[in-house]
Amino acid sequence: MKMTSQIHFDPLYLPVSVPALFLPIYINTKLKNGGILLKTSIRAILILFAVILIYSFSLSMEVFGAELQPPENFKVEVSKNSITLTWKNADNSGRTAIERSTDYGKFVEIATLSKSRTSYKDTMIGNGDVYIYRARTKDGSKASTYTSEVEVYYIYPINLEITYTADTYVDLSWNLPANIPEIPDDYKIEIERRDSGNTKWSPIATVAVNQLTWRDTTVNPDTTYYYRIKTDYPFESESRYIPGTSGISTRTTYRLDTPLWGYAASDRLIWLEWEMPEENDARVALQKKNSAGEFVTIFSSTYENYYWDMNLEPGKTYTYRLSIRPKNGSSFEYTEEISVKTEQIPQSPRILEVFQLPSQKIALTWDFTIDNESGFEVWRKGHEGWALIADLPKNTQSFVDSGVKSGETYIYKIRAKRDSTVFSPFSRQEEIQYLYPDTPSAPLCYTGDGFITIYSDDEVPENTVYTLEYRYGINDEWKDLKKASHKDRYLMTSIPFTKDTQYQLRIRANRGNLISYSPILDFTGTPPNKPETLNAEVIGYSRVRLTWKNSDDKARGFNIYRVSEGGERKLLINCGPDEISYIDDTPQPGAKYTYEVAAVNTAGESQKTTITVNIPQKLMFKDISAYGWAQEAIDNLLGKGVLDYRDGNFYPQAAMSKAEASRWIVKAFNIGYNTQVLYTLNDLPPGHAYYRDMVSAINAGIIHPDNTDRIFPGNTLTRRDVLIMINNALNYLGIPLVEGSDEILRGYSDYYDLNPGERHIIASFVRSGVILGDGKKLNLSGKVSRAEAAVIIYRALNRYKAFM
Repeated sequence: MKMTSQIHFDPLYLPVSVPALFLPIYINTKLKNGGILLKTSIRAILILFAVILIYSFSLSMEVFGAELQPPENFKVEVSKNSITLTWKNADNSGRTAIERSTDYGKFVEIATLSKSRTSYKDTMIGNGDVYIYRARTKDGSKASTYTSEVEVYYIYPINLEITYTADTYVDLSWNLPANIPEIPDDYKIEIERRDSGNTKWSPIATVAVNQLTWRDTTVNPDTTYYYRIKTDYPFESESRYIPGTSGISTRTTYRLDTPLWGYAASDRLIWLEWEMPEENDARVALQKKNSAGEFVTIFSSTYENYYWDMNLEPGKTYTYRLSIRPKNGSSFEYTEEISVKTEQIPQSPRILEVFQLPSQKIALTWDFTIDNESGFEVWRKGHEGWALIADLPKNTQSFVDSGVKSGETYIYKIRAKRDSTVFSPFSRQEEIQYLYPDTPSAPLCYTGDGFITIYSDDEVPENTVYTLEYRYGINDEWKDLKKASHKDRYLMTSIPFTKDTQYQLRIRANRGNLISYSPILDFTGTPPNKPETLNAEVIGYSRVRLTWKNSDDKARGFNIYRVSEGGERKLLINCGPDEISYIDDTPQPGAKYTYEVAAVNTAGESQKTTITVNIPQKLMFKDISAYGWAQEAIDNLLGKGVLDYRDGNFYPQAAMSKAEASRWIVKAFNIGYNTQVLYTLNDLPPGHAYYRDMVSAINAGIIHPDNTDRIFPGNTLTRRDVLIMINNALNYLGIPLVEGSDEILRGYSDYYDLNPGERHIIASFVRSGVILGDGKKLNLSGKVSRAEAAVIIYRALNRYKAFM
């Protein structure tokens, strides 16, 4: 019987040592060596199949080698509406492939260009994005290595607005896109200005690219100015102008340096007076309110500073105001209205005396011998004009002004009053220049080699002498140690010390025979005892709360260190002597740390009290992959222990309850738990899951029970509710809101749906990027989802964390 053989051959399975190029020879040899007799045609077909297979592989593979060279001198520059790439072709074959990564994502090929091209403009770019570019040469299946990667930032300001205009300054603000990365220092914001009589724009300031406000203090009163801003990129390129080449305008005000004063000289005569503006040709107009409630001009002048209003009715009250129109001014500026009754206090305060006191104070005394007043007004004129600085009770005959500065000149006058409409004439005016030296800062010191070096933090002012004084205890006399004058710039000296040394040190400032003293520095020759009872509470996977007890009243602060498993020690903070807790917001998930707390004073650090903690691994909610816009906020709040992991689901679309919002905000803003209550909450029993959170929020003023002592823990919240709770939390912490103009809200169609009393709060959160709306509406009345609440709280936390 004739035997036949079947051949089983996988052309993809080759010995590693056989180069693909020799596949046909290898097949031919194997067939021969196997002793198999095949027809020539069959053998030829197999070999042809192998050749085709190898060729198809070669088409699908990019062959890297020395044959192709990448482009040279690869550069990237940002300009107004595009990013320009330039290079020099080192190889004339093939094409140039440009690849781009956006916001540190994967590289994508965005252009393939012929070798005649040595530049490319990328116009598909977005404000606030980071781009990384690279290029290589490609020729069919071959490709060179890449050029070096070049990272650039395409960013420019948005929403330039004038937030406030005064006579001597203009406040500007603008925004940047949300969640921008840290921008290099060679990116700047340039501010340009022109006045209404000039067509030429001039740069007036250059600020860091992440700065969002600026004050122009180089303006003149009663003048129209135009402003515009742009980003200056590296390599002398720039963004487009914001809001446009024509800019936005404002007119500075004309400051009124004078109030309007008046008193009844008789029961039918009122004396009115003011100070004329220093500007020449300014015109004043005295106006009086008539019976219809309208103001009518009764006197006008460019030089007079008083007026007698005669033929009045006894016992009647008259209302006046003064308007001032500066030269070339387009509108009148008005003083505050005053009301004067035709009743007399016939005598003015007498024998007004003023004299200097240390520590930026001026004392006033006077006599007043009649007894028909209800109080006194103290008026002061400084470089900003006249101001009422004190409203004093009946029978007062002295006052201390603590709002003065060294070197400034002040004028004082006083008048008696009865109620708010009856006044005496003013006392005579008294002028005084405050010459007491400014109070120096407390001396600073450091130790080394058995010596303490003491120095002043302030430069010695002109016409002033600093003297370092010391004593050994509160019952010892102060002794002079070292003097320094303005030409020495600073006061500095060194003295020896031992472990038993105890000094009290202060700086005396002399200007002639006037003296002021700095606060006292206490120095002891030994470091304090180490802190006691160090505890660490791990919160989430990115927050650790440390607490300790101070065991030594010689401690002047605490140094807190974090030591990694590898031995790297990092000083986290130096905090004051009254601090007994600290929150570390920067541990790495899964890490093991040793925390060290040392008490410090002028002699150095105590021994360290330590505790070791293990940080949990990072957790991820299972149901937020479709919520990329909220993922950063949710992950960070989970890491800080604000959110509960529970079953591993976040339920991002679920409505936000009042109870849960209370918990999130109390935890996010590190508001301590305080469960003491003065009354029983009718719908929140002590066993409630959110009892601690909601009672703490009540005690912090974040939420409020109704008049029946109900708090409604299950109520679902709107976006407005969450914003108001955050505002209340910041208020409890003493953190002021970013100032926001009402104008920033007027572009939203639901502006008139906002509570007028809350608009300044909403404007602040819009300006700081905490809430943005959909571009047309703020939608604050809509129910807030858990994902939205997380984003709002996280944005507010990031915006205000520097103040916490």
